[in-house]
Amino acid sequence: MGNSRAPGVEDIRYTNPITGDISPTSMYLNEQGIKKNNKPEYKINGGWVKAGDVPHKRGSHKKWDNSKNGYFCKKLNKMNWKGKERRKQGKFISKKYIKSSKIWMLRRFNKFF
Repeated sequence: MGNSRAPGVEDIRYTNPITGDISPTSMYLNEQGIKKNNKPEYKINGGWVKAGDVPHKRGSHKKWDNSKNGYFCKKLNKMNWKGKERRKQGKFISKKYIKSSKIWMLRRFNKFF
């Protein structure tokens, strides 16, 4: 017996990003011979859609993004990403400032993290 699928999903395929070949398995070898995972595509109503656009996943993502935990997790990730971008550009921010802004955020929002 195969795995049960979410309602509305007719088929799942994996496309190799290097060669463009369609594969039934999620694994492929990159140029260095390292195993990597493919991103799945789902067939819904006759069309292939990416994993983020599938209705059964889209609803849970929307619920997570609108929750308090999801919001602050996304905010903290954005702060870290911007810090990395600034360091790449040679714009350094003192660690004291970064630490104090994160502590402020934790205190402000009831030590949520």
